[in-house]
Amino acid sequence: MKIKMRITMILFCALTALYNLMPVHAFSEDEYTYKVAVNGVDHFFKSKSDYDDLIQIGALPHDTEALKESTRNGITYQYTTIFSGTKYYVFDGYCPLTPYWTKASSYNVSGGLSWNVSYGFQVNSTQFSGSYTHTNSVTVNIQANSEKYSKLGFYADIWYSKQKVDVYEYGVYQTSYYITPSYDVNKYLEVVYQ
Repeated sequence: MKIKMRITMILFCALTALYNLMPVHAFSEDEYTYKVAVNGVDHFFKSKSDYDDLIQIGALPHDTEALKESTRNGITYQYTTIFSGTKYYVFDGYCPLTPYWTKASSYNVSGGLSWNVSYGFQVNSTQFSGSYTHTNSVTVNIQANSEKYSKLGFYADIWYSKQKVDVYEYGVYQTSYYITPSYDVNKYLEVVYQ
């Protein structure tokens, strides 16, 4: 019994000493200036060599759909949310069907039309950008005030997040990087007045 207790105490002391020797990582987000887009999500690294090092060990930035801890081939990705939210009713540009300002009483938009729409905005000094497809599945008639100049415009509600990703290889810290995923939640085609 005394031997088991001594072995347990020795193991506890050894593990405590190892834990205390683990490096502490101080981060300044401003240092992460090397940008790589993967699957439409921006990844920010301290340098190109940090990115190259991840590729070297087979830890390519991967699909960030889940945004949770994952391990594959000995590489562990730990996600920490810096901030996230939804930006509502983001103006994303004018519809090509209405290139000129006009005093129209309504706009008739045929079904089956699609447009690629890009968006961009800033939250907490972080830039978010992306694109989506706006498709009109049925013909719609959009009413307008004929006393004012107007066009059609694209709007969307956009979910956004800034995530810090720590990368470990077989439990040993390798590097960190940031990602800024965003995507459309709702899309609108609306009248915009001059």
